[in-house]
Amino acid sequence: MLLNNKSALITGASRGIGKAIAEEFAKNGIEHLILFARDIDKLNKLKEEFSAKYSTNVHVFELNIRDTERIKLLSKEIRTQKIPIDIIVNNAGVLADAVIKMVSENMVKEIYETNVYGSIYITQNFLSDMIKKRYGSIINLSSI
Repeated sequence: MLLNNKSALITGASRGIGKAIAEEFAKNGIEHLILFARDIDKLNKLKEEFSAKYSTNVHVFELNIRDTERIKLLSKEIRTQKIPIDIIVNNAGVLADAVIKMVSENMVKEIYETNVYGSIYITQNFLSDMIKKRYGSIINLSSI
């Protein structure tokens, strides 16, 4: 299969596009799925569902990608488990459901910290396996 012996890390994986990407990867034979999202209950249900339907090892972690210290800890934990990252899908994001004139300064900061900086933090902390192997893919999705 297309993704045999590969591992993917997906942020914002508990619903929507992130969940759909995770399922497509599982259908296509990915060996390890590392799923990050803020809602651990949804991730645990997804793990249960995928484990029953596919022969994929699913690893779920609660994460707000604005939390740089947690990202560093998860990076170390995943490296300790010897799961090499081949694919990073930076999908987590927030969007203000308002006219731009009505969006507060705090909301603008939250959008950028999540949609822009969060993707950078994830990539910085999980890129080392790809550099060592001289192989890998990074997919950045964003809504602004």
